[in-house]
Amino acid sequence: MPVVSSGDRNTSLILGWWPGGGGLGVEVVVVVRVGLSLAEVDEVWSRWRSVQAVKVLARAMRRHPSTVRDLLKRCGGIRPRPRTHAGVRLSLAERKEISRGLAAGLSLRQIAAGLSRERSTVSREVGRSGSPGGYRAVDADQGAWAAVWPEADKLATRRRLREVVGDRLAQDQATE
Repeated sequence: MPVVSSGDRNTSLILGWWPGGGGLGVEVVVVVRVGLSLAEVDEVWSRWRSVQAVKVLARAMRRHPSTVRDLLKRCGGIRPRPRTHAGVRLSLAERKEISRGLAAGLSLRQIAAGLSRERSTVSREVGRSGSPGGYRAVDADQGAWAAVWPEADKLATRRRLREVVGDRLAQDQATE
């Protein structure tokens, strides 16, 4: 399917043909929004910190103002702290060293000594992936981040449930 610029700064049109019954088809146009890259997000926060208006900021970055506004709104206008692991957890660089060591045929004890870590730490890390042959550093790091940053709870994600709980709490307070 060909992709064409929509004329808007951060959308593209994908043109295609959707086959229908009886040999007939329908021409389909899908609008795809393109998000901000990490470099663009950094630029938004540095420009925002220098007190630029959203429209001016977006125009300078050649982005639609709603894209910039959505980022600022999602974060409450305050740049979130970068996510970091505690020092006791393995870093991505350490996980890559484990992967390289396994590929080179080193033992877990040798890999652990090279990282100045306990053998059991490396053993548990490799064991989580199932086998030394299946260990992938990036996948293991993403799994570690997912374990540290769980999904939001039900009250945060379900508006109707939040309303019901709020109403019942208000009723309980009214009876006291």
